[in-house]
Amino acid sequence: FSKDQRPTSAPAVSLDELLELYEKNWIDEWYDSAEHMAQRKAQGRKFLEEFYTKHRASLAAPKYLEQPFNIKIGDFTLKGVIDRVDVIEKRKAGDAVEIIDYKTGRVPKSKADADLEQLLLYAIASKEVFKDDPQKLTYYYLDDNQEFSYAPNADEIQKVKDRVKKTISEIKASDFRATPSPQACRNCDFNSICEFRTL
Repeated sequence: FSKDQRPTSAPAVSLDELLELYEKNWIDEWYDSAEHMAQRKAQGRKFLEEFYTKHRASLAAPKYLEQPFNIKIGDFTLKGVIDRVDVIEKRKAGDAVEIIDYKTGRVPKSKADADLEQLLLYAIASKEVFKDDPQKLTYYYLDDNQEFSYAPNADEIQKVKDRVKKTISEIKASDFRATPSPQACRNCDFNSICEFRTL
């Protein structure tokens, strides 16, 4: 499914309206300083302008925004919130959908460089809770105004379920042995002080 197959009617909002909504809903808390807040606000405005310019001809109303969910994996319940779900194909029983999660940072060079677990958990929620068919999973990187998308498969989803059950069982058993890998260490907050790091 390509962007040019999406509706090409006029967007629901203009850029001016979008930026007005941004101003109205901006939260100026949690920043290190007024300067830091102003910098992030300007950056957010830039992201919106670039996003709108790139997608204005293909903007469509999402099926869900900030959609909370609870999923059952084994004996455990996980809670989360999906940023956005778009309909790829409307169906009578379960739409074909694209799940989108917005990110800062840089676009991964390959699937091997991407942390896909979060999107796969969203795919499980989409299928099991909302009864949709998650055909496309997307991280949207705001810094570069670029998408990283792929189609999930049943093996990946099952591996995530198995990993979640194993991780929660280890937490309950207080098993916190280091499990270093380039992927895990790259995203770990303690990689600069950990004696087991691989980086």
